[in-house]
Amino acid sequence: LVEPDFLPDDMVRELWDSIQYESLGFSDNYPEYYLTNEHRVRSLAERKIGNRLLERDVLFLYEFPLRMQDGGLVYPDFTCLNLRTRKLYRWEHLGRLDEHSYIEKNLRKLERYRQSGFQLCVDLIVSQDTGGNPLSEREIDQLIDNFLV
Repeated sequence: LVEPDFLPDDMVRELWDSIQYESLGFSDNYPEYYLTNEHRVRSLAERKIGNRLLERDVLFLYEFPLRMQDGGLVYPDFTCLNLRTRKLYRWEHLGRLDEHSYIEKNLRKLERYRQSGFQLCVDLIVSQDTGGNPLSEREIDQLIDNFLV
């Protein structure tokens, strides 16, 4: 008999669903936002993204730890698998671009990604919004269509 050199989609889904990890967690006073699958996220925009990923049947892990080149850990908002290509993507959402300290912190984080070999629009997806310009479902769908399905 011939053994395939790839795993069927249903087996990949089963393995993906069995992944166990520790994310960042939440402090007691942190706002509560939940996806339709009852998984907690940090913001309304992340809830929008996560729910859309669920609706579009994209495999993802929320705040799955990633070891960087410098030895430190980051927790990408979403680690996603394109089931068709079997390619992994990290998705960072930058949601408070009207706060200077947030911008500086995330520019350093994006630089760490770059130094660790990640490339924007190759294996790193970045979305953003500000108070006056929220991320739309259409923009989320475009990113999903371009990278994850």
